[in-house]
Amino acid sequence: FKMWYMGGYTQHLCLATSTDGIHWTRPELDVVKGTNIVLRRGAPESNSLLMDLNEPNPAKRFKYVYFQPGGDPAWAMTYRHSPDGVHWSEPQWRSGQCGDRTSVFFNPFRKKYVFLIRATANRSGRAKRYWETSDLNDAASVKWPGEGAATSLAPLWVRSALGGDFTRPEISDMPQLYQLDAMAYESVVVGLFAIHRGRFALSSDGRPV
Repeated sequence: FKMWYMGGYTQHLCLATSTDGIHWTRPELDVVKGTNIVLRRGAPESNSLLMDLNEPNPAKRFKYVYFQPGGDPAWAMTYRHSPDGVHWSEPQWRSGQCGDRTSVFFNPFRKKYVFLIRATANRSGRAKRYWETSDLNDAASVKWPGEGAATSLAPLWVRSALGGDFTRPEISDMPQLYQLDAMAYESVVVGLFAIHRGRFALSSDGRPV
C-alpha cells in the first residue's frame, strides 16, 4: 500500500508505505535526502494524485493535479506526472481559473478525467462546476472559459439547495457546497461532500450573535 500525504500544513508531499494497510513506514528517499518527501512545497490543501493504469507512457503513470495560487492565471490547478510517484516532472500546465477545493478523478465509464471545480453560482454561493477531458496531458483541454474563480464559465453541476438547508442562527452565512471528491467503485461513482456551514459571528465578549 502507498499513501501520499501532506507533511506540514500546506508544505511537502510525502510518501508512506505499508504491507497491511495498518502499520506504516516512512521510507528514506532520494528526493530530499534522509526524508520521505517526494515534492518540496508540493502539498497545498487541494490536490488529487492518480495512478493511471490506462496511460500508455510509463513515465506518466502517476498524475498529480494540485491547486496553486499565484502565477498565471492567479488561481488554478497545476499538473505534474511521474513514473513511480516519487520523482515528479516539472509543471506541465496551468488550468483555467478555479477556487480552492477543486479536485480531479478518472471516470472509467466515460473514459474521462473530471474536474470538480470550486466556483461561485449566483445566489447559492460556493458550488461545483464540471469540466472533463479525455487526455490529462493535453494542456489546451483544461482551459475552461471564464476569468476568475468566481466567474468560471464551466457548466454549473451541483450547488446548495438555495434556502432548503437549515441555517444555524448563530452562523452568518447560509450552507454552501464547499467540496466534492469522487471516485469509481465497482459499477458506480461515489462522492464525498463537504458542506460549508458559514462563519460564527461573535460579539465583543466572544458570544455568538
